[in-house]
Amino acid sequence: MKGKLLKKIIYIGNFNLPDNDASAIRVLNNAKVFNELGYECICIDKKQDVDEDILQTFKKLSEGISYYSAKYPQNSKEWLIELIDIRKYYKVIERYIEELDSVIFYDYHALPTLKLKRMLKKYNVRIYCDITEWYSSSVGGLIYRIVKKIDTIVRMRYVNRKVDGLIVISDYLKEYYKDKIRNIIQIPPLVDINEIDLKFEKADTEFHKKKLIYAGIPFDVNREIKNFKGIKDRIDLIIDVLFSLKENAHEFEFNIFGITKAEYLKTFEYHRETLSKLESNVYFHGRVSHSEVIKNLKISDFMILFRDNTRVSKAGFSTKLVEGITYGIPIITNVNTDITRYLKEGKNGYLVDLNNRERCLDKLEQLMKLDDEVIRNMKQINSKSNIFSHKNFLIEFQKLLKYIKTEN
Repeated sequence: MKGKLLKKIIYIGNFNLPDNDASAIRVLNNAKVFNELGYECICIDKKQDVDEDILQTFKKLSEGISYYSAKYPQNSKEWLIELIDIRKYYKVIERYIEELDSVIFYDYHALPTLKLKRMLKKYNVRIYCDITEWYSSSVGGLIYRIVKKIDTIVRMRYVNRKVDGLIVISDYLKEYYKDKIRNIIQIPPLVDINEIDLKFEKADTEFHKKKLIYAGIPFDVNREIKNFKGIKDRIDLIIDVLFSLKENAHEFEFNIFGITKAEYLKTFEYHRETLSKLESNVYFHGRVSHSEVIKNLKISDFMILFRDNTRVSKAGFSTKLVEGITYGIPIITNVNTDITRYLKEGKNGYLVDLNNRERCLDKLEQLMKLDDEVIRNMKQINSKSNIFSHKNFLIEFQKLLKYIKTEN
C-alpha cells in the first residue's frame, strides 16, 4: 500500500471476518489488492452474535481495511427481511458517501443490490458484483427452495448484467457473462504470501499412516438435502472409496474439518455403520479456526476433494484447494472447475476418475504406497509457488476500476 488512501470501497456480503470462512478470506485478500491500488476498503459482514446497532460494531483490521457486522438471520422472518431490507447497509454507506467510489456485493441477494444501485446512482457510486457461486435450490424446505431459486435466477440472469462490473471466480462464470457485460475480470481465491509460513512439521505418529485432509463446509448442515447432486463437496464419495481401501488392508488417517460427525450423519445416515468400521481412520473435527486448519494441512500428506461435475461445482473454485497448492500439499481430486489450469499430474497433485470406481480405487492404492520421501520433496518444491498471490492480480483489478471510470 503506497501513499494516502483517498477513495473508499464498501464490500457487502455473507462472510465472517476476519478469517472465519472461505468467503471472508477471499474478501480480505481482494481488499488488500484494493489497498495496493490506493483504496480504503470497508466491509460489512454477518455474525450471529450481533445485537447492537450496526454503526457500533466497527472494527479495524489494518491501516486500509475495517469492517462492520450485521446480524446473521436466525429465522424465516429475519431471512425474509434480509431479502428486501437495505437500511442497515445504508447507515454505513451514508457515513462514507462523500469519499465513496464503489460498493461491491459478494454473492448477495438480488433485491437489495438493485435497491442500493438505484439509490447510489445520484452519487455516481459504482456497483460491482463478486460472483463465486451458482447456488443450488435443492437444499431446505419447499418454501425456502422456491424463494432461493427465484432470488438466484434474478441475481444471476438479470441483476449481474445491470451493474458496472463483475469479478468472477471461474472460467464457467466468465464464459457465461462474457457476452452479457463488457467489464469483467476473473479472479481465483487469493493468498497473501507474506503471511504464509512454509515451515513444515512432522506428523506425530509412531508409524506413518498416510494423512489425508478435507477442510470446508460441504453442505448446509441446517437444511434438508433433497438432492445430493446439489452438495458442493462430496465427502460421502471420499468415505466410500476410503472404506474400500480399508477393506484392502490399507491404513490411513482422514481428518475432516468444518463439520461434525453428527452433522454429517444427519444427511448421510446410511454411512453410520461404515463410519463405525472406520473409527480408527476417519476423524471429524467440526469448525475450528483458520490457523488450526493450516496447522493440520501442513502435516498432511494429501488434501482430498471430490466434486460432482454440476453447474454448482463448475461455477465455484475451492479456497482450500488454493491453500493446498500454496503450501505445497499434493491434491487428490477429480476434474472439475478450473483445476487442470493449476494442478499438474504427479507434480503438485493427482486426478482421479469418479466415473470409474475401479480406476479411482487403483489410483488411491498407488498413492497410499507412495514413499514418504517423495511426498516431502513434492511439498518442499511446490511450497515455493506464488501463483495465487494477491499481488499478481493488481493489473486485473485496475482494469476493472479504470474501465468504469472511462465509461462514466
